[in-house]
Amino acid sequence: MKARCIKLMCAHWSVFFEQGKWYNISEIKSKEFNLIKDKNKYIESLKVVAKFLPDIISSGPNVSKGLLDDQKNALRYTKDQYLVNVDLDYYLIKGDDGSSHQFVVMTREELLNNYKTDNFENSVNIFEDYFESINEVRNSQIDLIVND
Repeated sequence: MKARCIKLMCAHWSVFFEQGKWYNISEIKSKEFNLIKDKNKYIESLKVVAKFLPDIISSGPNVSKGLLDDQKNALRYTKDQYLVNVDLDYYLIKGDDGSSHQFVVMTREELLNNYKTDNFENSVNIFEDYFESINEVRNSQIDLIVND
């Protein structure tokens, strides 16, 4: 399947996808992603986890097991309370930089309808933010012809 880039994707070292250019979707895969249930509470909870870091760092190699356990428990609480693990399909698309990039297939609207959030724990690209499929392009061209 082909897809046309609708928004430039680049970094300071390279252009990954150029607007208006067509790319091949090499495969569709599935994997687990973590969605954030409540972004504000998640961030506040991470601040609690981060408060342990100065003591851990200043302790050097003599850090107490109790301090590490407290931080680990705070992190576990954060994950249990504010993350939901979901299996999502994603496209692999080879960019102009030669690397394959992942794009979640589900739209933001579908994520919101199904999971009440579109916030991911890690950086994730959504297909609809950067591409339109050949079917979408074809359908919009047909609509233009029919409605003229």
